[in-house]
Amino acid sequence: MAKKNILILIYQFEYRLRFLLGILKWALFYLFSFRHQLKGSMMLVPQLLARKYMYEAQTALSSDRLEVALKYVNSALYIEPRNMEFLRCKNEILQHKGEFQEAFDCLYAIFQKTHYHAWLILDLADLSINHIKKPADALVWLRRLYETTPLQNDDLRRYYRLSVEALIDLDRLSEAHHLLFNILKFFPNDMNFLFQLGWISLQMSNYELAVAVFQKVIHRDPYHSEAQYYLGVSYEGLQQFDKMLVCFERTYLLDASMPPILNFSKSQLFELTTQVLSEFAIPSSLHFGISILDYPDKTILQEMPHDPRIMGKITQLHTLRPVGQPLQFVFTLFRWNLERFSHTTQAIRDEIRIILQQELSQLPEMYEQFSVTSAYSYQ
Repeated sequence: MAKKNILILIYQFEYRLRFLLGILKWALFYLFSFRHQLKGSMMLVPQLLARKYMYEAQTALSSDRLEVALKYVNSALYIEPRNMEFLRCKNEILQHKGEFQEAFDCLYAIFQKTHYHAWLILDLADLSINHIKKPADALVWLRRLYETTPLQNDDLRRYYRLSVEALIDLDRLSEAHHLLFNILKFFPNDMNFLFQLGWISLQMSNYELAVAVFQKVIHRDPYHSEAQYYLGVSYEGLQQFDKMLVCFERTYLLDASMPPILNFSKSQLFELTTQVLSEFAIPSSLHFGISILDYPDKTILQEMPHDPRIMGKITQLHTLRPVGQPLQFVFTLFRWNLERFSHTTQAIRDEIRIILQQELSQLPEMYEQFSVTSAYSYQ
């Protein structure tokens, strides 16, 4: 009897032991599984934080808070320094800030760390042409890209556009002209390439071809004010002045209905004009007033050179004056025309200086008793 009781106790102990070992086994399994998941979650925390920084950077960029955006994207890059999306965002912010050399350096750093990407070379070439002013370097980048990488439709279109721009900047117009003919075989309906062909033909004094190309652009888009204007300039080159005036009048109406986005107030332009005017050694016998208008009135089309996109002019107020009184002139600027092509303070300043030099050089000889050479130089 005692022996039987001992055996029962042994079986009960064994059963409980196996039960406890089973619980321990499952406990250890769940423990290690939870630890693995916890470790994975801990690895995700920095990535989630970087994404949060990136979201804040994009939000700040969309509201034009560039310094804040740059701070957030730098924080994201500190966590993930090789993330291409973050690096491209930083490059975009730097370009918005006008820090183009820094943007180029940022892209070049990406290029050194990654494989050969078409978008990367195209962005580097774009910066080199339009901001760093190194079109020869850009042309090398572009040719290397074309020889090594099969380009898709959008990238190929951008490659051709940048190549033409680089050749124009290098004053290699005949090469750009030939390239555009080849481009239009692939993109016959591309208005930008067609317009560029017309513009280069005009620069090469091939007025007949320029007229034909601009007419084709206008046939497809009657509201293309640039084509209307340069068609008029082409007719001027052919000395067909009646047709020139018709085109200029159409340009005038189109420009008047579509003003540019203005970056400078009239007071800012007045201040810039005053600064530039002070660079010229004008004697006290001549007095200049300054007038800032939005757009010339239609009488400008009856005056030489009949140009609806005139940016500025000098006019004399009084042909007769009392003895000892200074001659009265007004320097008038048309800010719509000025800001269609000049978008920075330095570009505006340079354009005003050029207009002044041209206008002063055309005054009657009896008034040319002053220097029209700028007293200051700008790098």
